Amino acid sequence: MGLGGGSVLIIFLTLFRSFEQTVAQGINLLFFFPSALSSLPMHIKNGFIEKKLFLRCALIGVFSAVVGSLIAAFIDVALLKKAFALLLFYVGIQELFKK
Repeated sequence: MGLGGGSVLIIFLTLFRSFEQTVAQGINLLFFFPSALSSLPMHIKNGFIEKKLFLRCALIGVFSAVVGSLIAAFIDVALLKKAFALLLFYVGIQELFKK
């Protein structure tokens, strides 16, 4: 389960609605978080979550999100857009040639 399409939402908000990159990413997180939380009980019930790793990964994820947000606040928006575009291009190439 999961909403997906976060990258599409960010692209839509930045290109077609003229939101700043950081604002678009914040909105994306607001959409992602409830979806992730609502799907978690089903994943646990179906045995898709390794409970031993869950807490560790959750703590690392929260820490990384906070640090990433703080860093992003000091990065020029134009540079952030270019970095995000490169990331999407890289992921797209990886998916294209994935075996």
